[in-house]
Amino acid sequence: MGDFDAEVVDFDPLTDIAVLWVRGLPSPSLPLQVKREASATMIGYEEGSTTPSAQPATVGDRVPAKSRGIYDDQLVEFDSYPFRGPRVRRGMSGAPLVSRDERVLGMVFAADTDQEGKGYALTARQLTVAAKAGRHATVPVSTEGCA
Repeated sequence: MGDFDAEVVDFDPLTDIAVLWVRGLPSPSLPLQVKREASATMIGYEEGSTTPSAQPATVGDRVPAKSRGIYDDQLVEFDSYPFRGPRVRRGMSGAPLVSRDERVLGMVFAADTDQEGKGYALTARQLTVAAKAGRHATVPVSTEGCA
């Protein structure tokens, strides 16, 4: 598919959600799906890899989660799915959980440090606010020091 330059056009530092605008991307963005499905595929880059991997994931029921924001300055509540996959590791943050019909169920934000193969994804419901805000945005915004 090739490499493309992307600009961050919407960023929420509490949930660590960034919306990217990619000029000349030859395919449309994947739609969000707010209804949970029990199985999905996680597509992402394992730590140190330059090639994306696709791996099966079993998605649990939606649960509220609390964590410190990315700047560790306030407590944030998340709408999340716990999930299991064979290689849930650091570096998978931002990877989509995709349904069989190619809709985004959620976005990985954490690997469980106590249980190998378990992770957490923000639900599509949680991502909807940022997706709507960034849908037609093309002007870069600050990521406030976040890479």
